[in-house]
Amino acid sequence: MLVFDDSALGVGFTIDDRFVAGPAMDPSSDPGLGDVRSTCLGFADEAGRQYILSVSLVAVLRALTRQELEARLPAQNAHNAELAAERGWSLNTPAEIVTVAGRPAIGNEFVTAGTHPDDRATDDEDEDASGHIQACAVFLDGRTVSLTLGVHPPGDLDEARAIMETVLGSLELSAPAG
Repeated sequence: MLVFDDSALGVGFTIDDRFVAGPAMDPSSDPGLGDVRSTCLGFADEAGRQYILSVSLVAVLRALTRQELEARLPAQNAHNAELAAERGWSLNTPAEIVTVAGRPAIGNEFVTAGTHPDDRATDDEDEDASGHIQACAVFLDGRTVSLTLGVHPPGDLDEARAIMETVLGSLELSAPAG
């Protein structure tokens, strides 16, 4: 296992040691929210599947409470279902409220069909552009940490789930540097 720590994002976690850190990313601007900081880690397995974990930090005006998240859940799930129907995705798990690192979070999982223009583009028309996505947003005071694991094309969903469980189960949050 690899211990990953990014002080600029204020996150640390344990991850499968096949993952390597991607190149450093400059903060991007989000209108009204300031800088969005991101990093990614990834690897390709022996079957050629790409595993990419992206971690982003977004400034927010205030933290959402578990009760506020629960109140928003029906609308979020309706939106996710509409998006999945429009794009041909399969929702494996609807958005649900979880606790990550002692904080309220929303997580969900889906499989993209790879046929919608917003799905991963490919140069080869015969290439499978589908993907398995697990996403979790952790809500903190003044920021949200988003973690997304994508596997292209989908493979062993249990393996991908175990990877994300390790990350979320070991997630440590600190004040971001800088």
